[in-house]
Amino acid sequence: MQYFGWFANLPSIFLAMEYMPLGNLAKHFGKSGCSEKEAATVTYQLLRALKFMHDRGFVHRNLKPTVSPNSLKWSISQFSLDHC
Repeated sequence: MQYFGWFANLPSIFLAMEYMPLGNLAKHFGKSGCSEKEAATVTYQLLRALKFMHDRGFVHRNLKPTVSPNSLKWSISQFSLDHC
């Protein structure tokens, strides 16, 4: 997922990132669900993204994974930052 920058409108911070037209898990897989292999792939990719965030000290909530149309790789495109 491409990152374009950020801006602040306190108390919020907004990130500008690539548009993901294929949508979230529910939109992408619909009522048909996904295979075990697809579930494993999605889980692996999302856990890598979480590790990336956690390694950099991000505390988050409300994660919303989306799929990139260019690579069919899953990303965490929307999340709320929190503090501890």
